[in-house]
Amino acid sequence: MDNTENWSDKEWKTFAKWLRGLLDTTVVNVTFIKKDGATRIMKCTLKPELLPEVVLNEEKIPRRQSSSTMAVYDLDADGWRSFTLASITSIEFSIK
Repeated sequence: MDNTENWSDKEWKTFAKWLRGLLDTTVVNVTFIKKDGATRIMKCTLKPELLPEVVLNEEKIPRRQSSSTMAVYDLDADGWRSFTLASITSIEFSIK
C-alpha cells in the first residue's frame, strides 16, 4: 500500500474499521511483511459462520486489544493469527 507511513491515527482507524467490516462479511487474502522480513499471504476471515465454536473459559484473562494489529482466523492454518496493519502490502477479496 502506498504512502501509509504518512497516515494519521484517524486514517489508520478508518482503514482498520473498513478491513474489519470486510473480514466480517467475506474471505480476504491479506499480503503482509512478517517481522522477519518474509512476505506472507494469509487467507483469513472474521465471518461468523466460518469461525470455530468458541468455548468460554471464565478463568482465562482476556488479551489486550491493540489498535495497530488485527486478529483474524487463518483458514489455511485453521487457527487464529494476527498481523500488523502497517505491514499490509495488498488486500484481495471477491464480491459474490
